Amino acid sequence: MSEARPPIGLNYLWRLFATGFCFSVFGLGGLFLTLFALPVARFMPGSEKQKVDRVRQVVSGTFRFFIWLMAAVRCIHVEVEGRERLRASQGELVIANHPSLIDIVILIAYIPNACCVVKQAVWRNPFLGGVVRWCGYISNSDPQALLAQCKQTFENGLSIIVFPEGTRTRDAKSLKFQRGAANIAVRCGVDILPVTIIPDPPTLRKGEPWYHIPPHRSIFKVRTRPSMALCELVDQQSEPALATRELNRYLLNYYQELMSNA
Repeated sequence: MSEARPPIGLNYLWRLFATGFCFSVFGLGGLFLTLFALPVARFMPGSEKQKVDRVRQVVSGTFRFFIWLMAAVRCIHVEVEGRERLRASQGELVIANHPSLIDIVILIAYIPNACCVVKQAVWRNPFLGGVVRWCGYISNSDPQALLAQCKQTFENGLSIIVFPEGTRTRDAKSLKFQRGAANIAVRCGVDILPVTIIPDPPTLRKGEPWYHIPPHRSIFKVRTRPSMALCELVDQQSEPALATRELNRYLLNYYQELMSNA
């Protein structure tokens, strides 16, 4: 059965217009960052690390502005529990479920100096490709290079954001994790900071166009859970492939329980 269409009223029409406006701002903002703001931040004096940190801070601030804009025009509202835990995250693997298009925007907005693993397709995106390259984010196109870059990033004290699902999941009940996140945690020997993102009502899901908005404003409930020590989740002396499967199974069960109780 297809979903019921929302009633057409002034509130709905306003949010439809505002959503289109916000995504236009986001696309143009990506071009502005790529062509102007990030090159300026990158070429200001400082060490290589200071330059990359500065670029990521600019992107984080821009994403915070975008979240504020979407809230100001009443497209969405974001509630963050454990904001300080996100801000203070260092050298951890930050994982989250992936229900909407703007999940990564929300996480980077609240983790100012984080790195993230992105799909190769994003590198070719005309609006975001330049941003991810300037920020030094990690492409998932080469698994061996990915692990080496992740290890270096963790050694530099930065956290890395990964969505274990690998793509947006339309239905939380059919949650399925790929092994990439668990493999990074095991092979890099880092702790895990789990985050849940629950938009109510669901919006910007996989396979839905941006203009398919819910009948009323969506509330994004972002919950930062306690950090998980890797040594308490798997036997780090066991064979890495086995430990990866064990950890992935544990994380999937953990999130399935969280989602069922949400």
